[in-house]
Amino acid sequence: MLPEAKAIGSVAISLLGGDNAPGVMLFSSRDAQHYQPGQGTQLLQEIAQMLPGLLERWIERA
Repeated sequence: MLPEAKAIGSVAISLLGGDNAPGVMLFSSRDAQHYQPGQGTQLLQEIAQMLPGLLERWIERA
């Protein structure tokens, strides 16, 4: 998934658009403690819900 990435310590991943996801959104950090299982995911979920629509409008303008 990240062929040129080195020394990834932690990741946060979410399906874009929910259950019928056209893709994934992934954030990575070299810090192993940056993303942790107990962290809240509300912001990540909201971005993942909004991003497909924003990308679609951006592509339509091109």
